[in-house]
Amino acid sequence: MKKRRKILVYPATQWRVIIWWVVLLTLFTVGISWLIFYLTWSSTLEWTGKSLSSIGITEVFHKVIIGVSISLLGSVILGALVGTFAGLFITHKIVGPIYRLRGTLQDLKEGKSSGELKFREGDEFHDLAGEFNSFFRSFYDAQKIIENAKGKVEEFLKKEKIGKSELKEISQILEGGAKNEENKH
Repeated sequence: MKKRRKILVYPATQWRVIIWWVVLLTLFTVGISWLIFYLTWSSTLEWTGKSLSSIGITEVFHKVIIGVSISLLGSVILGALVGTFAGLFITHKIVGPIYRLRGTLQDLKEGKSSGELKFREGDEFHDLAGEFNSFFRSFYDAQKIIENAKGKVEEFLKKEKIGKSELKEISQILEGGAKNEENKH
């Protein structure tokens, strides 16, 4: 298997996801930094507001460490929650279309005609759905040509003798279908 050389294989989608994560992480980092600064600063002001003779510097430092530790623990828990919900939201826009494509392929495999593949507004891969629909329109057109040629073959077989003109007619059906397909593209 060859290694993929491109990092951005689907640039529009990949950049959208990257931008979402960068924005979310930046906002989260700014919020947590502000929280840690606020708690540390207020805690320090509270303790240093008392007379320095009654409080030792180690006690103030201990109080600051406790405030920072609580802030960091809270930020980890909050970050896990925010990351989980943001991840679910973002990946749903990517995985949803893949799930729908898989279901459509399964329906086709079972012989069910599922019609056109459509994704929800806001989902990724709308251009993939367009390509998929175009492919299957071509596939069904080719299938109709084959069915038409098959019908002619069966009709000629009932005569028990197939002549050159009948074979030429079948050939024209197949060639006509191929030419029609070329003209569509």
